[in-house]
Amino acid sequence: MLTLFDHQAQAVEIFGQRPRYYWAAGMGVGKTIASLAAVAKYGGKTVVLAPKSVCRTAWVNDSAHFPAIRCAFMQPSSPAKRRALIADPSWDLMVMNYELFRIHWKDLIAAGVKRLIMDEATR
Repeated sequence: MLTLFDHQAQAVEIFGQRPRYYWAAGMGVGKTIASLAAVAKYGGKTVVLAPKSVCRTAWVNDSAHFPAIRCAFMQPSSPAKRRALIADPSWDLMVMNYELFRIHWKDLIAAGVKRLIMDEATR
């Protein structure tokens, strides 16, 4: 696991203390790593919504720094394949784009998702 900066460690603690949490900070402060550290620490099915351009490069690749996280990446495919991936109990973190979330939010709730992380929430 990576060593977090103080502001990241503080964010992880706040993440665990609150049922809802909005962290608005500038680019490059380590929000992705801190969010992944929180998922690794507190567990629970989590969905990350991110633009297609950063789904794999930021979230999927960075999740490899946290062996406790079992990450799945939802790519555009048939609706049946996407639903099967959502229903698969082997993932803790599902990374997807906003468009796929709009289609599958009910499936994600049914699968037990308890946490939603929105990257680039200005969409």
